[in-house]
Amino acid sequence: LFAPAFLSFAQQEGFDMPSEITAAVCGVLALFCLIVSVMQFMEKGPLMNNAWIWATRKEREAMDKKLHYRQSGVVFAFLSVTFFCIALECVLLTGWLFPAAGGLSVAVIIYAFASSARDLGSGKY
Repeated sequence: LFAPAFLSFAQQEGFDMPSEITAAVCGVLALFCLIVSVMQFMEKGPLMNNAWIWATRKEREAMDKKLHYRQSGVVFAFLSVTFFCIALECVLLTGWLFPAAGGLSVAVIIYAFASSARDLGSGKY
């Protein structure tokens, strides 16, 4: 009973609830990804990399963890900027930040595949 009255008041006052919530959620995700990225670059905390997660104990002993920490740090940095762009677009409504976030998403996918292929080809995995 209270929610419809609040929503109609909020819409009259120009407060767009879904975009504000989306901006807040994306802002929190951006901050989380930034923290994880910094931790990965510092080689602290759990290694968040598929190659490491799915490797057997014997394979993990032979792996170069620095390579995986760096790759994970770059990916989470890309994700942080992507979520930040989405949060800003929800608030500022510029029209160009969503395509920028889409471009960053494509860039992070290309980076992940290219760096994995490069590392596999060089035998560093």
